[in-house]
Amino acid sequence: MDATIVEIKIGSHPPIKIISAYARAGMTGGFPLVDLQKLLKSGPNVIIAGDLNAAHIAWNSPRTSFYGRKLFNYLQGINGINVLAPHSPTHINLHTWDTVIDLAILKRIPFHSQIRVKNDLNSDHLPVILTLDTGSFPIYSPEHFSTNWENFRHILSFKPLPPCKITSNDDADNAVGCLSKILKETLAEASTQKFKDPPKKLPIGIRDKIHLCNYFRRQWQRTRDPEFRREFYRIKDEIAEETKQHLLQKRAEQIASLTPDSRSLWRRSKLLRKPFSPSLHLEVRLAIQHLL
Repeated sequence: MDATIVEIKIGSHPPIKIISAYARAGMTGGFPLVDLQKLLKSGPNVIIAGDLNAAHIAWNSPRTSFYGRKLFNYLQGINGINVLAPHSPTHINLHTWDTVIDLAILKRIPFHSQIRVKNDLNSDHLPVILTLDTGSFPIYSPEHFSTNWENFRHILSFKPLPPCKITSNDDADNAVGCLSKILKETLAEASTQKFKDPPKKLPIGIRDKIHLCNYFRRQWQRTRDPEFRREFYRIKDEIAEETKQHLLQKRAEQIASLTPDSRSLWRRSKLLRKPFSPSLHLEVRLAIQHLL
């Protein structure tokens, strides 16, 4: 098994070893469990992510491979292990099933995590993004927040400097933590929220299908292969139906949450009783709306 290891430290949490791993297919003896055991024992908190060539129905693949069965049976007997697999395929195969062979194995990771496929490359092996929500550094997305950078610079000029006397690794860690805290506070003070409530996102499963649908559309436009066209329209119909059901469910939950005590029921009923003036379509196709 090929592997590259990076060790990071987040706040006061123990160091985490992030390992990029690749298990070559067709190895003598099957999946390299001995190498995997060594990587898992390399630290108390470990993330192993990469192309493990291990497909299993428990990890969102339509079939189970020899590698997948061996890896699944081994991990079942270990405590503190969590396997993350994307909802959509990571390997696109034109001659057989599309499978999920890129996985993330988490050992005693104290953060909420999610994994998804990104369909931005014209490749049969799609990139996979693993996100850890550490809670240490909130991301002020330009979609949700607006930052006045002149104000940011002005506020930053009045902030205290981090410790400059560094004689040990602990001093360096403290200085980095202090600087990060200063930048975080300054960014929060110089930013304003664009919306009272951030825009609601579709469920991750629907978003993954949208990415996959875009991939098949690009492949069809590039190759004109009718198989890509069929997959594109099939997934497109699934997205439309799942989105419709999701919106209906959200609407039902919203209606069920209305109560007379909070006046939310009264506000909603008032909105529904409000008269609506339709647009007037004239012979010259000019629409005029009565606003009185």
